[in-house]
Amino acid sequence: MKAIPYFNFANTLEVLEFYQKLGATDIQMVLGSDEMFIEMPESQRPKNPEKFVMNAEFKMFGNKIFVSDTWDQH
Repeated sequence: MKAIPYFNFANTLEVLEFYQKLGATDIQMVLGSDEMFIEMPESQRPKNPEKFVMNAEFKMFGNKIFVSDTWDQH
C-alpha cells in the first residue's frame, strides 16, 4: 500500500508555484470559485474564492501529492 500525502496551507497557490519551480508536474486544482460551489451558503464560502484552493494535486518525483487551503487557519 502506498500512502499519498495531503498537506494544508494558508497560501496553496503560492505553494503550487514553488513546487512547480522545483519540477512538479500534472498540477490540477479546484478553486473555491468553481461552479460546483455555487449553492454553498454565503457564510460558508471562502473570503477570496478565486484564490482559495479547495483541492489540488500534482506529481513530484513520480509521487502524487494532494494539497488544499485551510479554512480560517484551522
